[in-house]
Amino acid sequence: MSASAIAGYELHITKKEFFYDESGACITLQDWENYVESNTSVKRDVFNSEYNYLVNTMDEDIFPLWYSEDSCNLSTKNPSPNAIAKLIEIARDLEATVQGDDGEIYIIPALTERR
Repeated sequence: MSASAIAGYELHITKKEFFYDESGACITLQDWENYVESNTSVKRDVFNSEYNYLVNTMDEDIFPLWYSEDSCNLSTKNPSPNAIAKLIEIARDLEATVQGDDGEIYIIPALTERR
C-alpha cells in the first residue's frame, strides 16, 4: 500500500462550529440525499459503501466525498483546487462551511481563515 493511501489532509463540509464537535447543527442524511437528487455533478459511488459519492467539477476533476452519519459531516482527502471550489459550492448550498483538519475555514479556493 502506498503512503499516499494512508497519509493525507482532509476537508470537511459541516454545519458545526468545528467539524469534530460531537454536538451542534447536523447535515442530515436526508439533507444530503436531497442535494444529490438535485445536483447532477454528484453521484453515488456504486463500487463502495452507500455513503460514498463521486463529485465531478466543471473541469472534469472527479473526487470522492464521504458522508458520515456519526459526525453528520461530508469529507474528502487531499482535494485539488477545483475540488475545493466545488466543496465550497456544496457547503453554501447546504448552509454549511468547509473546514480543514486544523479547523481553518475555506471561503474561496485561494483564501482560508485560520482560527
